[in-house]
Amino acid sequence: MHLIQVERLDELCERKFKPLWLIWVGLEMPELSQIWRQYLRRFVIDHWYRFIKQRLHWTLPECH
Repeated sequence: MHLIQVERLDELCERKFKPLWLIWVGLEMPELSQIWRQYLRRFVIDHWYRFIKQRLHWTLPECH
């Protein structure tokens, strides 16, 4: 298991950003750019599940 801390280093921006913590579980750790791409794909999946639950009413109990 690898624990990765991602921090934004932007001296021009006055806003403080909290660090992002990622965990990689596997035999070999891929390159950080590949891990970041996989993390960004997570948002697509999250929005798909939200659509399924809200629009298709998958949260409602099934009545027979």
